[in-house]
Formats: sequence, C-alpha cells, structure tokens
Amino acid sequence: MNKEKAELYAMLFARTFLVAETSDNWGENMDEKEFEKLSNYAKHLLDDIEEQAQIWLTKEEYEYYQEITDFPNRNERQ
Repeated sequence: MNKEKAELYAMLFARTFLVAETSDNWGENMDEKEFEKLSNYAKHLLDDIEEQAQIWLTKEEYEYYQEITDFPNRNERQ
C-alpha cells in the first residue's frame, strides 16, 4: 500500500473541505453571490476528489484515505 498517495488525496480533500466550510459561513467583505459560487465550486470539487480517490487508489489505500478523512458530517456532505 502506498500511504503517501492516499495521504495526498486526503490532504487535497481536507483543504477543499476547509474552503467549502469557510464559504458556507459567509464573510463580511464578500457578497452573497461570490460566497455561493465558491461554496458550490468547493462542494463539486469534493465530489470529484472522492470519485478520483475511488478510481485511482487501491482498496487498501482507499480504506486508509477514508479513515484519515473521516469527520462527523462526512455522510451529510455526501
């Protein structure tokens, strides 16, 4: 198993998740449409990352990826 490959996907997922969560909380200096576009983009990107992880990671790597990206709201997001 190549843990580095699984961790790379996990880091990408985590950073994108941070963008999605931040954009869901709105900001004072950006208008609502900008945040909505950013939020939608990040959420679609999360789906793409998950899809590619399923394709490119072996079964063991994917299980490890899921372990390290597990968080309480993961099922709600998907």
